[in-house]
Amino acid sequence: MQSPVKFACEVKRFEPARFLEKKEIRRYDLFAQFALGAAEQAVMDACLANNWDKVDLKRVGAIVGTGTGGLQTFEENARALFEKGPSRVSPFFVPCTCRTSPRR
Repeated sequence: MQSPVKFACEVKRFEPARFLEKKEIRRYDLFAQFALGAAEQAVMDACLANNWDKVDLKRVGAIVGTGTGGLQTFEENARALFEKGPSRVSPFFVPCTCRTSPRR
């Protein structure tokens, strides 16, 4: 059965390797990869990347909102649990599904 929900956006040609190391890509759910990539782009767009020593860090910040995180990871690990047993569940399952996982 297909859900009647329609999504209003799609991220095309996202390359997480531009923002994350290979090991991090495997550990972070896609929503966290998007958040970290967006944060990196915001830093670059604000010309802060090479100017952190000249910035008043008390005046710099970002707010990220999410209702829940890691649904892709949750689904994959739930399927692994039911089909293959608990030994096939990733040890990163809980951290990857936390809303706070994009924090560094």
